[in-house]
Amino acid sequence: MDYTKLMYDAANQAYAEVVGERHGYTGLTYGLAAVSEAVGQPRAPKYFSHYHHDPLAGLTSPTVAP
Repeated sequence: MDYTKLMYDAANQAYAEVVGERHGYTGLTYGLAAVSEAVGQPRAPKYFSHYHHDPLAGLTSPTVAP
């Protein structure tokens, strides 16, 4: 399975259906949730935001296209 594509697809779906704009952090959390479900460890996007906010926030930037 192409987990990178899965992450990008989930991020793009979140942009279109949840937030209505491209937001790197939202895309990252939704992408991670999609991959975790695919590997049999389902987690909601809020799980990553709540428990792993600080390290994940450092991975997103307005200059990096998710």
